[in-house]
Amino acid sequence: MQHAGNVKALETEEKKEQGSDEEDYMNFQRCELLLKERKFNEAEELVLSTLRSAEERDSIHLITYGKELMAALAMERGEFSKAEEILSGAINLLLSVGYSKENNDVIFLTIEMTNNLVKKAFKETDANKAKVWMTVAHNGYRLLKKKLLRRIDVGAKHEQTYMLLSMVYEGVAEMYSTRGILMKARSNYEKAISWGEKGFGGNMRMISLLNGLYNICMRQYNVPVAIFYLEKAIVLARKSGDQRLAEMLVKYGLILMLYGHLDQALKSCGEGLDLSKKAKDSKTVSEADECLNRINSQFL
Repeated sequence: MQHAGNVKALETEEKKEQGSDEEDYMNFQRCELLLKERKFNEAEELVLSTLRSAEERDSIHLITYGKELMAALAMERGEFSKAEEILSGAINLLLSVGYSKENNDVIFLTIEMTNNLVKKAFKETDANKAKVWMTVAHNGYRLLKKKLLRRIDVGAKHEQTYMLLSMVYEGVAEMYSTRGILMKARSNYEKAISWGEKGFGGNMRMISLLNGLYNICMRQYNVPVAIFYLEKAIVLARKSGDQRLAEMLVKYGLILMLYGHLDQALKSCGEGLDLSKKAKDSKTVSEADECLNRINSQFL
């Protein structure tokens, strides 16, 4: 998960956080892990207590980080209006203490708000409301791209700008993906990767983008290209110890089985099963078991 605190840290050199600031930052990092593990109640309890601590010391960048996590939690629960309110409050907080609308932290939060609007539109049952929100999101992405590309045109080639551009293109890709416009989704994922490689997003972010491309290519029935992206994601996941490796290995095993490479498929799904058991990931354990049963039936 990228967050505005990371952008700020790279924007200016600041003193290392001491004492409570450091403790709060570590607690917020734990909250991110709890969110990934879908332990929402535990994450909420920890983020609220840590946010109160940050607010007592008026630590703006940590307050912003906490609000981002609260918004992410709301999105996971499908509470998109609540997430919008939280993100809007975070932006207003930054503006009230002197941040400009061009500040990277403000732009980051604006991207998050636009992403939330797409999710809100996708879940909306009223077609007219969904159309309006999707249009607002589309225009928001367009303006964000224009603003960030203008920086590069005048020579401001900074890693922060590249990362933010990558995030915008990823948001656009996901917007088109939810609408089933797969060619545009794929094109924007590719642009997100291109800008991301110039920035500082790291392996975790690149794995997400490669997985996005894998899913789009599978939906296009372009299996060879899908495999190419999945293999790249697996390589990065191995290097970084990413917890999604087990899930990807199971996917890879199923594809290998369909192509008749049963020994390789067995190995991939078996490794996925072992990793998911260690991580106590019951969903992936179940998928790996099913994968292995299907492969073993081919040997009979």
